[in-house]
Amino acid sequence: MIIKTFEFKNNINEFVKGDLYFNNKSGKFPLILMLHGFKSWRKWGFMPYFSENLSENNAIVLNIDHSLNGILDENAPFFDSDKFSRQTTSQYVDDVYQTIEKFKNGEIDKDILEHWNGQIYLVGHSLGAAVSLLVYDKYKNIDKIVILGGIAKLDRNTDRQKQIWKEQGYVDVRIAINNQVLKLDYSHVEDKNDYSKNILLEIMNDCRIPVLIVHGGLDMTVKKQEAIDLYNASKDKSITKLEIIEKTGHTFGADFKLKETNIALEKTITTTIDFLNLS
Repeated sequence: MIIKTFEFKNNINEFVKGDLYFNNKSGKFPLILMLHGFKSWRKWGFMPYFSENLSENNAIVLNIDHSLNGILDENAPFFDSDKFSRQTTSQYVDDVYQTIEKFKNGEIDKDILEHWNGQIYLVGHSLGAAVSLLVYDKYKNIDKIVILGGIAKLDRNTDRQKQIWKEQGYVDVRIAINNQVLKLDYSHVEDKNDYSKNILLEIMNDCRIPVLIVHGGLDMTVKKQEAIDLYNASKDKSITKLEIIEKTGHTFGADFKLKETNIALEKTITTTIDFLNLS
């Protein structure tokens, strides 16, 4: 149930686009931002279905596109190679912050502010999960975080890979869905170099808000050890929860077009709803 699609130009004059979900109930509810991962977008797989479920369980949900994810055709899909090539983790962080500010200022939907209780939760998948932690670390205005298939380290390339990347100025990135080959500029690496090597573990170590870490036991894209590392880095286990969903992978059994749900995805959603105390 999308009640509104919105867009705004960000600090680099690119569009952040999103869908606003709300169940039109009386009362006040938290704001939840859904954050997609690398080579993904807001309409991918379980993102809309997840957003609907959160909205139906007493939340205002913004499911957003990173401004430089490059998606052009959400159904094919097809990507703009120039935009994709310029994406950085820091820009994703800025996009989230600007979306929150636009919401708070009533620029996304002025009327819905009367239903907001002032709390902000982030639900991020894969790279989007890392972005959730970085947003919290930078702005401190987040109340709860849910990490889905999240990474424990930003730097995921060998020194040799980065050297080749630097020499040619880019690397090729293949989109598995349609075999489109895109370029990703070396600025992507330079941006990550601005963060400390273990920044995500450091954030978890200092984190003072509730964090739920959900990971597929058969995740071959991001091994479950990274979820365990994030959990172990947390000092306060009373507000940190780790849930390994067995017999499922990085996308919790969902393809890029979600035709039907499954046991693993439903457990991921219900675990998130319970953790956020929505229902």
